[in-house]
Amino acid sequence: IDKTTLPIRVTDEILWKLLSKRITQNDCRNRGYILDGFPRVYKDAQYIFLKWKQTYDEEGNPEEEPEQDLEEGQAKDFSAYIADLSIMPSNCIVLHGEDKALIDRVRNLSEAEIEGTHYNAADMQRRLKSYRLANNSEVAEPSIQDFFKNQGKITLHNVDAFTQTSENA
Repeated sequence: IDKTTLPIRVTDEILWKLLSKRITQNDCRNRGYILDGFPRVYKDAQYIFLKWKQTYDEEGNPEEEPEQDLEEGQAKDFSAYIADLSIMPSNCIVLHGEDKALIDRVRNLSEAEIEGTHYNAADMQRRLKSYRLANNSEVAEPSIQDFFKNQGKITLHNVDAFTQTSENA
C-alpha cells in the first residue's frame, strides 16, 4: 500500500473501537501492552478506557447505555462512565524532551532510517505543535497525563528522553 496515495485516514471512532477491542484480549490483559502515540488527546483516552456504569431498573434488569444525541461540535458526556479496570494500564510512561533536541535527534538519522516515515522537518514541527497544544496548554482541554492521573490507581512515570532518568508523578 502506498500511504501517500491513500485518500482517507482511519476515523477516531474506528481507532477507539479497534484499540478497545484489541486490549481486552487475553494476551494484553495478562501480559500488558504498550501504546506509542495513541491515545493522542484526553478525548481519545475517555473513549478507550471508560465504560458505561451499569445501571438497573426497578426489577433488577440491566439498562442499556442511552444514546446521546450530539449536535455537531458537542462533546459526549462521560459523567456516568467509570474506568474500565480490565484494560486500564497500571503504569504510564511520559517521555519529555525539548523540541530542538527532538528535531536534532531526527536530523541525525540516516536517509534509510527515515524513508517512508513522518520523520522530516515539516512533519516533526507539525506533530510537536499538535502534541504541545494537546498536552502542554494551560487553556486547552486536560492532557493525556491528566486523564491517567485522574484515574487514581496508575503510576505515572515522567522520563527525560535524553538522560534516561525518571520520577514518579
